Amino acid sequence: SKTTGAWESPESAAIALAAGVDPTLVPTVLAADPSTGRMLLDHIPGHDCWDADEATIRSTMARWVAAQAALAGHPGMAALADLRLATLRQRVAALLARDEVVAQLTAAERAAVDDLVAGLPALLGAVAAAGLPDTLVHGDFHPGNWRADGGDVVVVDWSDSYVGSPALDVLRLRDWLPEERWAVA
Repeated sequence: SKTTGAWESPESAAIALAAGVDPTLVPTVLAADPSTGRMLLDHIPGHDCWDADEATIRSTMARWVAAQAALAGHPGMAALADLRLATLRQRVAALLARDEVVAQLTAAERAAVDDLVAGLPALLGAVAAAGLPDTLVHGDFHPGNWRADGGDVVVVDWSDSYVGSPALDVLRLRDWLPEERWAVA
C-alpha cells in the first residue's frame, strides 16, 4: 500500500473495489484517469441524505459493513493510501523526525506528543484486540455523501478513501448524526 496522505488515493480505484462487491453502492465510473485523478461519473438521481431516517441509516450501514468485510485483505487495496493503525507509530515517528514539524511545537506540546507516542502500543493493542480487519475506509462517510432517489443509497466522494480500520467510518458519522440516529448507525 502507498504511504501517502489519504487525499492522494485514486478515487476511481476505491470506487472499483466497492463496486466489485456491491455495484449499487457506488456511482458508475464512465471514464477515469488515475494518473491525474480525473473521473467522469454517471448522473446519480435523487437527493443528498443529510436528514437520513433510521431505515436509510440501517440499510446503508448494513451494505457498507458487508462491503468492507468482503474487501478485507483484498489485494486491490495496495493502490490506496496505507493508514492502517499498525503503521501509525512509524508515520508519527517520521512526522516527528521533520525539523519543520517539531519547530512548530511548544515544549508542553512536544511533551504531550511524546506521552501520546509512548502510550500508542497499549492503545493500538486494545484496538487490535477488537478483531476488526483492515479494509477499505471511505474516509468521509456521512449522510451528505449518501445520495438516494427512493431506492438504495449511492455513496459518493471517495477522494478520502484509504486502507485502515473500518471503525473510523462509523466514528465519522458521530460528527454528522443526531445522537439517537448515531446510536442506530
